[in-house]
Amino acid sequence: MKPITIRPVRLHYSGVIKETKRLLLAENGNDEQKVLVVIGDICDEEIMKKTVDKTVGKFHGLNVLVNNAGGTHGEMFVSELEGDLSAFDYTLKLNTRCVLRLCQLAYPHLIESQGEIVNVGSIAGLSNGVATPFPFYSISKAAQDQLTRNIAVHYIKKGVRVNSVNPGLVSTNIMQNQGLTDKVVQAAEEKIIADPSRIPYQRAGTPEEIAKAILFLADRTRSDYIIGHQLVIDGGSSLQMALLSDGFDMFAEEAAKEVPFG
Repeated sequence: MKPITIRPVRLHYSGVIKETKRLLLAENGNDEQKVLVVIGDICDEEIMKKTVDKTVGKFHGLNVLVNNAGGTHGEMFVSELEGDLSAFDYTLKLNTRCVLRLCQLAYPHLIESQGEIVNVGSIAGLSNGVATPFPFYSISKAAQDQLTRNIAVHYIKKGVRVNSVNPGLVSTNIMQNQGLTDKVVQAAEEKIIADPSRIPYQRAGTPEEIAKAILFLADRTRSDYIIGHQLVIDGGSSLQMALLSDGFDMFAEEAAKEVPFG
């Protein structure tokens, strides 16, 4: 199998779906019978049921569930923690509740196929992953990680494996969706990756790299004994804290100011 990814471009959601379908058809020899498109709000119960039911109906079973839909309802530069809870409710529903519900709906079919679930988390959900602009996002992703671990223990009793990938900075259009221009996003990304205290590898990840990690966890011949794991893909970002990586340099800088000249 080869991972199919969408490069970061500005597209309406229907355009994203069309582009995804185009790439899939290009990969499978333009065989429409191997592609299923369901359009709707993934938080809607009927859409979730329809997605699972139509998949099982068309492909005579279900082998892998990838919970990749996610995001935040907040606005940049606005403190979510001081506002109303509508953004909190939406973000928790999208990133945690819907993940659980889709797992529940897929579970009976995955028992039959001895299949796999891969949830897409984030390093924002890690213990040192406080996301100041979007705290509700990091809270929901932390909850999703705990959900992954809990259902992994429960589902493996019936032979279904559950894991997650937790990406760091990846070049997508998520910040453009918050209203930032391509120029601003590119400049900010370049500034971030230039500082090894933020990303030791000094580059952003690519959608293809995340897709390959998902493919690895979804392939039982490669990852059979991995259960309930959060596979971090972040170029080393989560390995260090700002205080420890460069914070103590401040002492050296201040001490240098007191060294007499001559």
